[in-house]
Amino acid sequence: MNNLNDQISRMNEIMRVTEGRNVDNSLNEDLINEGYWGSIAAGIVPYCDRTKRFLVGLRSGNVMEPHTWGGFGGKLDVDEGVDESIQEAAIRELSEETGYVGSIRLVKGFVFRDDAHDFQYHNFIGIVSDEFDSHLNWENDDALWLTYDKLLNLPDKHFGLNRFIKESRSLFQSLAFKTVNI
Repeated sequence: MNNLNDQISRMNEIMRVTEGRNVDNSLNEDLINEGYWGSIAAGIVPYCDRTKRFLVGLRSGNVMEPHTWGGFGGKLDVDEGVDESIQEAAIRELSEETGYVGSIRLVKGFVFRDDAHDFQYHNFIGIVSDEFDSHLNWENDDALWLTYDKLLNLPDKHFGLNRFIKESRSLFQSLAFKTVNI
């Protein structure tokens, strides 16, 4: 953290987000000291092969970076003794946040790394054959299926989604415009 005011602001945000939730205190310490839940996380932006649209969720007021549009993801549950791969964690998070339990094929995208804090976030596009209705949990207030152009022009995108689109632009474009089989 840059200074005491940044630390106080971050602590207040953590208290707001975790209020009334049973959250491991070591995770709160990670957030205060490093700015992340855990050390490794993964997420998915679903893509429907038939309609050529991407699914994004509007983050609720109960999470960090509230009221922004993003993918669906979170930390690996290794802190709780769960042995899961990065891909399994991404699929679990998608299911927890949207209720989706159908078939999905993951295509690896940009991996965000913050070496100073030993943190990494693995981004995937999750290819599904049909759009599905999202049954959102407390982490998201809304979900939209959007074309690539509408996704690019969507206001209030989460900084992670913006970076994923920027760093994996050719992947997004190849799916949206079906220039290659992935």
